[in-house]
Amino acid sequence: MNKTFCFIILSSLCCITAFAVDLTRATIVWQTKDAPLVGQMAQLLADDIQRVSGIRPALEQTPDLEPSTLRVKNSRENIVFLSTVKHTSIHKELRGTWERFVIDSHGNNIYITGSDPRGLAYGGLHVSEAVALVFLS
Repeated sequence: MNKTFCFIILSSLCCITAFAVDLTRATIVWQTKDAPLVGQMAQLLADDIQRVSGIRPALEQTPDLEPSTLRVKNSRENIVFLSTVKHTSIHKELRGTWERFVIDSHGNNIYITGSDPRGLAYGGLHVSEAVALVFLS
């Protein structure tokens, strides 16, 4: 059952952006050096996608991989990159804040960045909620 999930996300600039990413073909990537909660959120997101679609996305833990590197390489498609701002060079505006997240996309990739592990968890749960809402509609 191949489904392309469409997410409507309200960005921090209060404009609505819509994009579609096939999460069943995605690889969920997080860094080894990040907090344990980041890996747990990757597992949870993969579980939720599997519950909805019947297909579990791949999971990949990497030692050092920056979202900017993923954007430049563009060698892989459909990546969901999870990271806290402490371990990435994007969304520096989140530094020093608590429990905030930003979800953005570039091509077929989704980047979920949290100001701290709990902020990242909120971002991951937001995407899981969007997956469930698309399935129910």
